[in-house]
Amino acid sequence: MADLTDDIKQVYNAYLKAIAKKQNRGFRYRTNFDSFEDDKFAYCNRIARLFNQYPHIDMETYFEAPIKLNDDFYPTLKYYTTHAAMKSYTLWLKQRQNLPPDHEYHIQAIKRSLKFIARYCTDNNIEWDEYINSDNLVPHWVQQLKDNSISIYTLMGFTDFRQKLDSVEGDIKALYIQNISDNYITYKRAYMQSEHAKPLVDRGFIACKKFVKSSSTH
Repeated sequence: MADLTDDIKQVYNAYLKAIAKKQNRGFRYRTNFDSFEDDKFAYCNRIARLFNQYPHIDMETYFEAPIKLNDDFYPTLKYYTTHAAMKSYTLWLKQRQNLPPDHEYHIQAIKRSLKFIARYCTDNNIEWDEYINSDNLVPHWVQQLKDNSISIYTLMGFTDFRQKLDSVEGDIKALYIQNISDNYITYKRAYMQSEHAKPLVDRGFIACKKFVKSSSTH
């Protein structure tokens, strides 16, 4: 067996964690791989190559996707090397996006998104309100939406976001954010009626704007 890289160990532990969570039991990272089976190595190696080839794929989400879609399904390592696993991942991303904005997933995504945008602004020395502006064919925020680095609900806090979204080329939308673009009106209506998501974004914008402004003065 070839050398066990950290990537392969990380893949296997992510798989163990997903299964343990599915079974509602405790989980410990495996640290001793001295007797790691050849078939497990081969499967983990293939999965690790997938993540290296497509770095935008979130490992934890990839492993949880088929479990979330089917309560009675306990996927094997081999399953995650198949095209079916990738289809499950894509389908789960769409279904997860369609959860209500007040769902805990979106609340946590909004919090991460606010921090991400604040860090982007400080790293690129731009004001908070300038974040949504881009001259690139593929705006940075479109790529970041595709990568799940930011939340569509956070972007709704920018007053001119709808105009920016409408100005994105149709083929770029289709390639990067088709689901979000197609369902924007539904998402926006749910956001405006939300009990927690919109107030969180409103408060976050005030705090993050102050943070970015203060960072630019130092």
